[in-house]
Amino acid sequence: MPMATPDCFGTNQDKAKNDDYCCHCFLNGEFVDPKITMEEMIDLSSSIMAEKVKMPEPDARKICQSFIPTLKDGKNNN
Repeated sequence: MPMATPDCFGTNQDKAKNDDYCCHCFLNGEFVDPKITMEEMIDLSSSIMAEKVKMPEPDARKICQSFIPTLKDGKNNN
């Protein structure tokens, strides 16, 4: 999700903004759903992006498919 405003960013345990993850994925230093699969995250993120950013869902899905696999996963920090 594009993080254009402070409320879009996830938060660390100390409530400071987290530059790596959005508010739908990461709150208070923890993943909202740590057991979500990559495909489930792409599905969820593309629907949120389509709604919030007002873009066609197929376009949002393409962005998510290219970007989400590059994120740190919290387990091995890749």
